[in-house]
Amino acid sequence: MKVPLGLLLSDTDLAENKVLLAPVDIKPHLKIPAGTVLYRKDVSGPQPIGQIRQVLDRLKERASKAGDSKVFMDAMANMEKETTLYLNNNLVLSETNVMMLNLAFSEDLDWPHGRLFKLLSTLYPHYYPEPDGKLRYSEIVKMLETKQVQILNDLSLLYNESLIVEYKTILDRNKHILLREKLNRLVNPLKMEELFDATTSGKFAISRNLFTYTKKFLYPAETDVDDAVNSNPEVQALLQGDPLILYRQPQSRQGIFLADNSQDVGDKLKGYFKKNFIRLVGETLSRGETESSVKKLRPKFLIIGNLGTDKAPDADFIKKIASENTAAGLTDQPLNVFVLTPARDRALEDKLRSAGLTFFFSKEDILSDFEAQAGRLQSTLDLFNVPSL
Repeated sequence: MKVPLGLLLSDTDLAENKVLLAPVDIKPHLKIPAGTVLYRKDVSGPQPIGQIRQVLDRLKERASKAGDSKVFMDAMANMEKETTLYLNNNLVLSETNVMMLNLAFSEDLDWPHGRLFKLLSTLYPHYYPEPDGKLRYSEIVKMLETKQVQILNDLSLLYNESLIVEYKTILDRNKHILLREKLNRLVNPLKMEELFDATTSGKFAISRNLFTYTKKFLYPAETDVDDAVNSNPEVQALLQGDPLILYRQPQSRQGIFLADNSQDVGDKLKGYFKKNFIRLVGETLSRGETESSVKKLRPKFLIIGNLGTDKAPDADFIKKIASENTAAGLTDQPLNVFVLTPARDRALEDKLRSAGLTFFFSKEDILSDFEAQAGRLQSTLDLFNVPSL
């Protein structure tokens, strides 16, 4: 799974026990092979994450002195790079270029409670989509008969260095048929002799670094298979086959879209979202952009107030957006609309209720007593199963 290098450098704890799936190659200054652990608390002296930081600091210094970023970019030519939206310190979603490290899956990358997953999905809301859940491989195959499925794990065979399916890949029936020969091996149970090497003493050993089918690192090479290894739930899952895989239907709704003219209210809300790991997928001050973005981004929630020259929310406009984004079928998800009113206004709320709207938040109350309103907002989000701290 690709993770932004800058995030790991900002907090060494996030790099703890993370295993590289692909080498780090900062040419010609540093090369760290796949299989390396970035940081271990029980190890003294220089560690890989520290070496990367030192090399980058020197490169930035040289680029600054030369007045030419080419010094830095040439050295990073072999590093993986992605362009994505990032929620920055100014609480603005802006497009940015990110250097990535390809890491083995780990507990803190797991959904929904993994700390690193929550950070990634908050800061990079489009690059790290939220799963709909976990399904066994055989159940995903059945779903592919009629639907597309986005796979949110790296998938590979045991002791296979190459990935069959990379994180975020969208599979349909035809793509699955092309990969079926390899992928169908995931469903089969294994015998001990197929998973581990038998030794002359009659015991078993792990010949090479062992990962799960979803590329979670388990044990280093040359580990003896003792009772602790054999009873590990992850090892038992390998022996049983048919692994659980994080999945998402590409048309699933996710995140919050914020549409309102009030910067002070918007900053209060966005600060709360970031602090509590709630996904913000977009924002705008424009009526037209609200309509088009909600159709394109398919947020789960629209928080909308007054836009453009409106002095108060336009009930007819909001009703139009809500009606255009209703659930189309049994498995489709409706758009949930929360309205920001200038102040508590019974007449306005009645008008909004007559348009089929239910949830109202006063901007005056948000600015005067944010803690109370944040609590009310969170409890309302919880009605729709939005994970919170």
